[in-house]
Amino acid sequence: MQRFRLAILILGAALAFSATAFAGEPPNYTYSPKPPGTIVQSQVVYLAGQAMHSQWRGVLSKKLVGTSAGMSFYQWYITIYA
Repeated sequence: MQRFRLAILILGAALAFSATAFAGEPPNYTYSPKPPGTIVQSQVVYLAGQAMHSQWRGVLSKKLVGTSAGMSFYQWYITIYA
């Protein structure tokens, strides 16, 4: 019974932490200029510590550069937005 309570406590703490970690992200972020290719991942990054004035957005994107023998080849890009 005590292990069950401990597991519930850990699960609750993990859920509370994850809810606060993603609270600051806007739902529809616009990019200017637009990143090249197709956006694979976009997330908030903190380049100078976790303070609201130092919040940046990192975008990982890829652009198709060619195909050969049924394989696709991509150029990957990392873009940082203020």
